[in-house]
Amino acid sequence: MKTTIYVIRHGHSLGNLNATFTGHIDVELSELGEKQAEHLVEYFKDKKIDAIYSSDLTRTIQTISGVSKDKNLPINKEVSFREIYAGKWEGVKYKDIEVLYPDEYYKWKNDISKCHPTDGESVKDLANRVFNKLTEIAKKELGKSVIITTHATPIKSIISNITFNTYEKMQELTWFPNASICKIEYDGEKFEIFDIAKDPMLSNDIANDSTGKNIEELKQYLKAIIQQYNNRLIENRLIVKKN
Repeated sequence: MKTTIYVIRHGHSLGNLNATFTGHIDVELSELGEKQAEHLVEYFKDKKIDAIYSSDLTRTIQTISGVSKDKNLPINKEVSFREIYAGKWEGVKYKDIEVLYPDEYYKWKNDISKCHPTDGESVKDLANRVFNKLTEIAKKELGKSVIITTHATPIKSIISNITFNTYEKMQELTWFPNASICKIEYDGEKFEIFDIAKDPMLSNDIANDSTGKNIEELKQYLKAIIQQYNNRLIENRLIVKKN
C-alpha cells in the first residue's frame, strides 16, 4: 500500500502582492490567488481524495477550501505546516530586510539551510517539524490519497529531504510558484516524487507572479525546474515518474 500526497503551495497572497515576508502573519489571498483556488477545484474534480491537511494560516485554508467543499471533506489544520516564523523580518518588505539584516538575509539568499531569521525560527527547525509531520500523516493515511496545503519554505525543505535525504541542500533547489502541486508517494518506508510543480499557477490570466516573471518566462522557468530535479534525482538514483 502507498500513500499518495499532493503538496500544494498556497495561492497568490496579499503578502506576495506587496513583496513582504509574511511568515506567520495571517494574510488573505489576492484576487489572483482566489482564481487559482477556483482552478484547484477543477483540477481535483476527478481525483479521489480521502483527507485534506493544511497549515492553519488563512492563505492556505482559502486555497483549499473550495476543494474541501467539493469533496465534502474537513480541513485538518496543522500548525506544523506553517511557513517559517521569521521574527523581526515578518511584515517587512524583502528589499528592506536586505538592508536591515544583511548577514542573515545573505544566508537566506545564498545558503538557506544555515539561515536563522533574526529572532525567528531556524530553517533547520522548520525542516524538521515539517518533515516529521509529513511522515506522520503518510503513515497514518497509508493506502489513501491526501492533500497538504502549505508554504514555499516547507515545500522546498520537503523536496530537498526526499531528493537528497537532507534539508541541507535546499539551496540547490529553486522556489515553487504559488498554487503549484507536487505529487509524492510513500510506501511505508520511503518517499518518492512523481510530479514536480504540476500545473503551476493554474491560471492563464496571470500577468506576473511573485518572482516577477511574466507567463512566458514562467513557463521556461518551470521547464528548468523540472530538468533540474530530474538531473538531481538521477544523480541520487531516484526516479521522477510522470503520469
